[in-house]
Amino acid sequence: MSDDTLVRFTAHELRRDDLRALMVRSNGPAMARALWHFGLLAVTGTLVWMGRATLWVIPLLIAHGYVLAFLFCAFHESAHRTAFRSRWLNVLVGSVAGFVTFWPYRNYRVFHWEHHRYTPIFSCSRASRTACAESGTSSASPRDGPTVRGWRPESAAL
Repeated sequence: MSDDTLVRFTAHELRRDDLRALMVRSNGPAMARALWHFGLLAVTGTLVWMGRATLWVIPLLIAHGYVLAFLFCAFHESAHRTAFRSRWLNVLVGSVAGFVTFWPYRNYRVFHWEHHRYTPIFSCSRASRTACAESGTSSASPRDGPTVRGWRPESAAL
């Protein structure tokens, strides 16, 4: 896929006012979604346990894995503190989601901010600098970013 194809595929016609309306944070609707998600996780987990000795366990495991995988979305948005209006609800839901998915919430926040610190540097190749400049993304080359030497201590921890 060429860079131009990617730019056309990801382009949208969303007006700034519509985007702003979608980005309004609230506690009530967000908590309803979080409780629904955790509840669905409990239901699918219970069904997996009840059907563990039958062939029904296969589709139940797929459904449970699907719900579990999407729990990362709540974890990720909580790490950005954009899921809820209240900071403590972001921490609570992020911590519970992190516990369930084996991601330490506080460690992930630190790691993820490091990721965002350098992500724009790698987002545009030289061939698509014009498209990136028009979209407002950084057009820096990878050589402008951190060096391999700077990543050695972090890579050694893996």
